[in-house]
Amino acid sequence: RATPSNGGASISFTAGSNNGSAISNYQYSVDGGGWIAISPADTTSPVAITGLANGATYSIRLRAINNVGDGLGAASEPVTVTPASVPDAPTALAAAFVRRDPEFQASHHASPTAHESWRQPRDDQRHASASQVRA
Repeated sequence: RATPSNGGASISFTAGSNNGSAISNYQYSVDGGGWIAISPADTTSPVAITGLANGATYSIRLRAINNVGDGLGAASEPVTVTPASVPDAPTALAAAFVRRDPEFQASHHASPTAHESWRQPRDDQRHASASQVRA
């Protein structure tokens, strides 16, 4: 199973038989290319594959290595993965004034500043006060 990550993938697997010699590492092949050893060596699932381009689709195969050799004929079936990243930040934001409180007043200025004002609730019912915010 392949899980995409930013510029890579995490490949989960169940190890095959070591046939009498402990597995010391795994190698992977991307899109039928040459075999690359996992570095640093890793004998547990999942293994991380890095250096992939986000948005491109890859076919990845694994094979085990032990002190007898590299499992030349014992490569896994390929898994397909498309690395991805988190979305970019939104751009071209715009603000709009929506009047919901009749006590609230706002004015629009041509400059890139915002000017808002509102009335605070009456202080102990004796007098009203007003506040302004400028940004």
